[in-house]
Order: sequence, then C-alpha cells, then structure tokens
Amino acid sequence: MRKAIIILVWLFWLMKAEEIQVKPPGRLLRLLFRLPLIPYRIGLGGIIPNQIMLTTVGRRSGKPHQVVLDIIGSDKTRSIHYVSAAFGPRSDWFRNLRANPTVQAQIGRRKFTARAVFLPQKEAEEMLVEFVGLHRRYARIMMRVIGVRTELTEDEVCALASHMPVIAIVEM
Repeated sequence: MRKAIIILVWLFWLMKAEEIQVKPPGRLLRLLFRLPLIPYRIGLGGIIPNQIMLTTVGRRSGKPHQVVLDIIGSDKTRSIHYVSAAFGPRSDWFRNLRANPTVQAQIGRRKFTARAVFLPQKEAEEMLVEFVGLHRRYARIMMRVIGVRTELTEDEVCALASHMPVIAIVEM
C-alpha cells in the first residue's frame, strides 16, 4: 500500500511538472489554426474580431508566410498590438520574426507595415496575467487546446510567459 501511494505521488508530481510544457500541434490542430486565413484571403478579415494576420518572410526561403494570431492586448494610442507564441519560440512564424522583425500586418481590412518587438520576461508576464484576467474562459479553452493543464493562477500564468513569449507588433 505504501509503495502504491509513493508511486501515485510520484506520478502526480510528474504530471504537474509537464503541465507547463507546450506541445507542438499535430496535423489536425495545425489545419484548424490555419482556417482563419481563409476569410483574410478572400477579403473578409473583418469578420474575425481580435485577431491579426501577419505576413512574415521565411528565414531560409525568403518567401512570404502568413499566420493569424490572437491579439492579447492593444495600445491604440501608440498603435501597438500584442500577440503571444502559444506554441513557444520554436514556432515557424516566431523564428521568422526573429530573423526578420519587419512584417506586413492586417487587422480586419486595414493593412499596415509593422515591426516586431520581443517583450522582456516581466512585461510578458504582466501582459499574460492581464489577458487571462479579462478572458479567463477563453484562456482556459486555449490552454487545453495547446495541451497545457493549468488552473491559471497568477503564478502559473507567469510561468507560462517563459514558454509563451509575448511580441509587440508596432505599426510603422
């Protein structure tokens, strides 16, 4: 009986340790995340609220690549929109931004040139905590979709910031 309890505690500890690990999307999930590109491509980008389409330049190919991301915050007075790399810094679009931070962006029907600025850890934590505070139900659903089990406490959200970098898209 004692061994069973030790094994259960150990398994629980392992599960807790893996909660913060963001898993790369599978083929089906990748396809689902690409669906919002369709309205943008046919000129109906305005039907999708709080999302931004970025056109990055491939770091190896030099070809344009598009991705639609959730806007987790905005500073409209300074024309800054914040996005997060939900699947972490190994995402292709994130690595493309690292190589070339100048992007073409579109929110609704408005297109503009922008520059990506990678937020420091503390600012990223503050931005994610604020977003989760305002959109708790949506954040919980998105965490489950990307494979992260969390109660979304402030400490857990701050820990997520190291796995999910926040980027400021600054209009030029």
